[in-house]
Amino acid sequence: ELWNLWAFEEKKIDFRKEKKLAERCTLAFAAYELKHFLDKSDPDIDISVVEKPPVNAKFIELQIFDEQNGAAFELIPCQQGITLLGYGRNGIINAAYELLRLRGWRWLEPGPYGESPPEDKSFNWPLEKIKYKPSFYYRAMDAYRTSNDSKTLLLWMARNRCNVYFRKEATAALCDKLAMYSRYGGHLLQKMLQPDNLLPNGKNIWEGHREWFGKVNGKLISKKLATDTQLCLAHDSLFEYL
Repeated sequence: ELWNLWAFEEKKIDFRKEKKLAERCTLAFAAYELKHFLDKSDPDIDISVVEKPPVNAKFIELQIFDEQNGAAFELIPCQQGITLLGYGRNGIINAAYELLRLRGWRWLEPGPYGESPPEDKSFNWPLEKIKYKPSFYYRAMDAYRTSNDSKTLLLWMARNRCNVYFRKEATAALCDKLAMYSRYGGHLLQKMLQPDNLLPNGKNIWEGHREWFGKVNGKLISKKLATDTQLCLAHDSLFEYL
């Protein structure tokens, strides 16, 4: 039963430095989620978590392929079961939730109320190997306010394949366990484009590129209001500077 402890020891692990412990934690949690939801949808099946695939029973095997925090994964069926091969820790998380999706599970909103269990009792799992690779490298909801510091919300995002979260204190360790990227930052353009900041040619930004700053009612704004108004994004030189 140690796997049940490993699945929730994220606060004890330095995910940057302790790679083996990080992989063990994420693998164990993926196994926990598979067992948790399959126990709900298929109570007649005796599901247990073991270290090695059994000889005389159907199995779901979880493996992490050594690729730095990739998100791709493979579902590889065999006669006795299926192997979930994750490219990095986020890959194995995605693989587990994809298998549950194929089983019929959906997560429509955060929390138990949003869980939509399968209506069909049969397993619709692949018969041939399939590799999945996300179309977008970064997938997120920009929930940056303190009121969004919710483990329930973060789990819902992971179950729907998001991989970026605005880092917050209460959910930082869970974010690491799910192999999500931690985003931190905010409104930077006001600092980068202060009118008195100097350009390489010695002029300040206001003197050299007044056209970068927005207009109000068709008229150029004053220097005092330069960073309080939307920038004029029609200028390629602005993007080059940024």
